[in-house]
Amino acid sequence: MFNVKKKVSFLLFSMILLAFFPICVSADTIEYKTVIEPNYDYARGFSDGLAAVKKDGKFGYINENNEEIIPFQYDAAWSFSEGKAVVGTLVDSGEVSAFDSRYNEAKLKLGVINRAGDYKPLIKHVYSPDYYEILASVEYEIPLKKAGFFHVVYDKSSNSFKYMRQGFKDSVDIEVVSESKKVDMIDTNRVGTYYNGFVLVEENPNDVLTYPHYFDASGMEYSIVSELEGSLYDIYKDYVISTYSPEMAAKIRRGEMNVPIPEMLGIDNSGYYPTDNLFPIVSERAYFRDVNSKAVLNNAFYLDAKPFNQGLALVSKRYNNEHKRYEWSFIDKAGRSPINGVFSDVAVYDYDVEPVVFNDGGLASLSNMSGLWGAIDKTGRVVIPFQYRSLGAFKEGLAPFASGGKYGYIDTRNNVVIPPIYNEATVFRNGLALVSNDFSTFIINKKGEHLEVPINLKFDELLLDNNLNGLSRLMVIEELGKYGFVQMSHASTAPELGEMSSWAYDEVKKAVEKDLVPVPLQNMYKTNTTRKDFAYLVVRTIEKVKGKSIVEVYREATGKNLYDDVAKERFIDTTDEQVIAAKKLGIINGIGENYFAPYNSITREQAAALLKRTANYLGKTSVNNALTYRDSAKIANYAKDSVSFVSALNIMNGVGNNTFDPKRTYTRQQAFMTIYRLYNAIN
Repeated sequence: MFNVKKKVSFLLFSMILLAFFPICVSADTIEYKTVIEPNYDYARGFSDGLAAVKKDGKFGYINENNEEIIPFQYDAAWSFSEGKAVVGTLVDSGEVSAFDSRYNEAKLKLGVINRAGDYKPLIKHVYSPDYYEILASVEYEIPLKKAGFFHVVYDKSSNSFKYMRQGFKDSVDIEVVSESKKVDMIDTNRVGTYYNGFVLVEENPNDVLTYPHYFDASGMEYSIVSELEGSLYDIYKDYVISTYSPEMAAKIRRGEMNVPIPEMLGIDNSGYYPTDNLFPIVSERAYFRDVNSKAVLNNAFYLDAKPFNQGLALVSKRYNNEHKRYEWSFIDKAGRSPINGVFSDVAVYDYDVEPVVFNDGGLASLSNMSGLWGAIDKTGRVVIPFQYRSLGAFKEGLAPFASGGKYGYIDTRNNVVIPPIYNEATVFRNGLALVSNDFSTFIINKKGEHLEVPINLKFDELLLDNNLNGLSRLMVIEELGKYGFVQMSHASTAPELGEMSSWAYDEVKKAVEKDLVPVPLQNMYKTNTTRKDFAYLVVRTIEKVKGKSIVEVYREATGKNLYDDVAKERFIDTTDEQVIAAKKLGIINGIGENYFAPYNSITREQAAALLKRTANYLGKTSVNNALTYRDSAKIANYAKDSVSFVSALNIMNGVGNNTFDPKRTYTRQQAFMTIYRLYNAIN
């Protein structure tokens, strides 16, 4: 995380840096317009079209027009996702002093609301000591100490006001200014947003003895009880016996001595969301459960485990005493190890939701047992040598790396694109990244140029898990302790000829200028297009032709709210809103058994089918002079009409000698060209 310091202006900071570093200050700018005046006591970013804001001591939700959607009635509120959000209400236990131990009796009761404001309490299970049964189910309340309530105090030594946690020793030279429990709450809990039908609530994750709770859309806690718990215990018992002396092990086997069941056995202590319908269960040892609480891969007992993504998961089987690090290796869903080698750490993108390990270019950024970082592909081939002190995830074609104590950026071919001159650096998102030096934090583009931003922009709201999850169109600002929102617009620079094949440049450039290509895809033009990439292109084209957002298009087509339908219509391996929208509009399908395979490369015949369905949805249903190819027999039956359709419209052409080559992969530059042609054909 960054150490955000905003006392030095960006202009002064740039002047200081220019004296020492060859930094380019860009003519490229980010434009900001205040759309919601800073009149709120606190504000979270917009998500699902709503933002949690605080007024007169209570939280409610507003839309982008600053209209109150959910009344101001909660003492805590978190962001919406999949049509749900977690809210909290204080359970009054009377006024208590900041240094009175009785404050532990005060609680924050948590619940879940939908976009209509309907409320359900979160229900937590109470288990038997052996975790074989649920003894009771109660409404979930978090102690205020762990909820992170602070008081305003005056520090006499520094002559300043500051926040201090309740229960702090009163030997500190301070004067309590406010002891009310209604002082603003600082989030030391990890209260997440809904993903794959679950929300994670972790009571003060910095505490050693706390563990996560998962709640489904109804507010009920995910159950850890299953018929296979006994076999898990047997595995654990065998492990413990193997660590005992022969005499003690013999006593256990004769029943003269019991193996104590650890308090955390079978409880998810990992803090990960379910992916591919599987939870990694981490307690004394690790294994996996599906979303129905059935244990899987429980014939192996790992030291630790991370979630599945793209069919692979990282597990740890041993601790390396020489390097003082755990050894991590990949397994598939059958428990096999398809990639050779062990690693000590991994860079994960979107850590709080879908944990993507293999990112752009199919690369995973990992550190070896010596602590040096590099990157491998899904076959285990080393693509980026293990030479860096740190290497982030590859997003939008670039990854932050550390060398000589400073951060810069490399591309997927290990070319240094932005030299290492920063103390901290995030991954890129929408063509922008946050970087930090000793004096300030600011935004750069992919050329390393600094973009001027308002000094009141809430950088600390953006710096979430070292990425730009918070960098969105509407951004939080703070002025004199009040919060509002600005609208951000940033026109990315035109692509350069050297980034792609010369024959593709003209049409790709026009597609970008027409805003048909989302900014995150304006890179790596020669790489294969993924199924998720193509869904984004299709949705953007529909938005441009209709002149409406996909949320509006979806509502008109289905009569439903897209944000609400994500939870109902999601695939096992993705909850992406654009993918769900394309699915419901009849343009894109899964690959079977409710999987979508978002990171699989798309083929030419698949692209043809998607282009035809998009054209049909937008009103283009017939063509003249349908074409055939010499290799038509190789085209899948579902795609034959589509290939003829897009060829007749000159949206897609053959590859030479009157052949179509239907099984060949489809590059980004080809996808952008054909999307541009489709747009012109429709218009």
